[in-house]
Amino acid sequence: MKYGGLFGYSKSEMLQSLPQEWVPPYFCISNREHFSSVLQKLQESPFDFPIILKPEIGERGIGIEKINTAEELKAFIQHINQDYIAQQFSSFTEEYGIFCVRKADSKHFSITSLTYKEFLRVKGDGRSTVHDLLEKDPRSHQYIPKISNKILQQIPEKEEDCLVQAIGNHNRGTLFRDGNHLISDDLTQRMNTICTQIKGFRYGRFDIKTHSLTDLVEGKNSHIIELNGVASEPTHIYEPHNSWVNGQKSLFEHWNYLVKITKEEKKSGASFEPIYLTFREFFAYRRLIKGR
Repeated sequence: MKYGGLFGYSKSEMLQSLPQEWVPPYFCISNREHFSSVLQKLQESPFDFPIILKPEIGERGIGIEKINTAEELKAFIQHINQDYIAQQFSSFTEEYGIFCVRKADSKHFSITSLTYKEFLRVKGDGRSTVHDLLEKDPRSHQYIPKISNKILQQIPEKEEDCLVQAIGNHNRGTLFRDGNHLISDDLTQRMNTICTQIKGFRYGRFDIKTHSLTDLVEGKNSHIIELNGVASEPTHIYEPHNSWVNGQKSLFEHWNYLVKITKEEKKSGASFEPIYLTFREFFAYRRLIKGR
């Protein structure tokens, strides 16, 4: 990744770098492309609706949308002002953030953080709309503007566990749960097998959808949704029951890993961009993000 994934890296290049058997199929969309061309690409692809649209360059889930119909796709395409990726929506039921690091002086990867994501959901009472159920919850009501009216007007059955938001991002209402107790030797071995296939990779967090960690260990029913580089965080720190102090401790531990890795890579002959170019591209990237 450019700048190690600190900012402005290409998501399509990131997806290309991964073992392709783990990646849901996708294609790229130019910001100047007409709807008819995009629809034709979708018809020629090995997948169909629902799909996920995500910016080619972006961060923190901004600009990502699940698209269910051709009408929704057409409406979305008309308003994009940058390149996008259209990708098969992964229907696997669980999502994890798995942070992997090959530390300095090590030949193997360690799992330094594991997060289980709880998507935004409501429990139906047979009378209230999804909007009303979200409005009653002190935490959930703030995410109402990011949910379509079609979903908000649904009336879940009594005791129905209704999925409201299928995108596993904190700004879409997802809860990040500390899953470090789920780290095992078998899972570490599986992640080592994946990580060693990615050229140059040493530090970052995988967002993975799967039916279960058992399936992930066995190499089935699993998709890598994204790989985040040096800007990624060990997201287990956002577990509501974790303390702020422990969260800061984990962040500093990971930054320490990164510093030692960087020194080791530099000693081995890695090249670095000039600092002036880094700042110039960073501010151009910030303007792109703010212009959405």
